[in-house]
Amino acid sequence: MMRLNNLNVLAINNEERLEEMRQYNIERRVLRDTSNPFNLNEKYFIELFRLNKIMAQAVFNRISEQLNQTENPVAVPIVLKFFASLYFYATGSYQRTLGQSFNLSMVQPTISRTSEVSVPIENVLGPEWIQFPNTEEEIKRIKARFMQATGFPGVIGAIDCTHIAIVSPQEEEQNYVNRKGNHSMNVQLVSRNI
Repeated sequence: MMRLNNLNVLAINNEERLEEMRQYNIERRVLRDTSNPFNLNEKYFIELFRLNKIMAQAVFNRISEQLNQTENPVAVPIVLKFFASLYFYATGSYQRTLGQSFNLSMVQPTISRTSEVSVPIENVLGPEWIQFPNTEEEIKRIKARFMQATGFPGVIGAIDCTHIAIVSPQEEEQNYVNRKGNHSMNVQLVSRNI
């Protein structure tokens, strides 16, 4: 008879634990869905999203019609999807930091679907802001400026993004340690065959 009572106690404890988890998830969703990143102070807002509030609002206003809001009552509001994407663009991280963020608390699979925001940004803002030189004169002028500034021939554009392994420098060595603990420089090139 004792064994049956222990099993009943375990079942009750397990059910109580499941109910606690359900309640936690509901509270977390309510907290997340009522959060408003625009209520953050400007300095912290820029630190999180790499844009000021005015710029973030302008981008959101431009793309909001392209964002899909579902009728599902547990769906993440589009404004929070937007901010989660901005945070991902700013940090490159969506695994843990966003899930633990009090104002954007979401699970990793939700965060990893940034294409819901990325595609509208690309389609709406891309043609206006992302442009490559079109004429031979523009291309030659840009190549000359890069050559003068960096000593690299034939370059028409550069942005940072990928890590190139380097030998540990003698000066300011700590500035060249990446998140994996290796020495590297952050580099990406945009090139075009001419």
